Amino acid sequence: MEAAESLANLSDADLTARIRGGEQAAYAEFVRRYQDRLRAALSFYYSSQAEVEEHLQEAFVQAYVQLASYDATIPFYPWLKGIALNGLKMELRRLQTARRRSADYLRYVRLAKLEKDPEGTEAEERAAALHRCLEKLPEEEAALIQAKYSECLTLQELAERTQSTTGALKVRLLRLRHALRTCILKQIAQATRA
Repeated sequence: MEAAESLANLSDADLTARIRGGEQAAYAEFVRRYQDRLRAALSFYYSSQAEVEEHLQEAFVQAYVQLASYDATIPFYPWLKGIALNGLKMELRRLQTARRRSADYLRYVRLAKLEKDPEGTEAEERAAALHRCLEKLPEEEAALIQAKYSECLTLQELAERTQSTTGALKVRLLRLRHALRTCILKQIAQATRA
């Protein structure tokens, strides 16, 4: 207990010197000293506590790995917060890239279908059937489909918007897609018979 109390009284520069000297317990003092403050900052950016804790831990790990680049003449917290915010920026870039790839692939699939239907009648029939089926959905379900496929929201973003879990949304979307597929096939079959 005495060692922890003595570490608590050290400056950021002194703690850094001890960590660089191989005293790993000194880093635990940095974590104790700044975790609540960084958790509060991350809570501004993430809505779920699990995400906050994950990114809090990642920021402390990255700070430990990059400790050799830390200038001990400046306070530790702003440097640590910068590492956490850089992690957030990288994640946002990754999500944007994934969304773009998903949208590009969807365009490719649509183009391939259009090429197989030079007159466009099959695509028009499917689009009309989809529109009729979407109109039959309850308003909340139609809004969910719109948010996922037109706005290209991620499951996490949808979960936050609908105050649901990603697992529950996956099941809900699966059921909605199945219902829409069944409805579209019925609509097309009825149009073919008529």
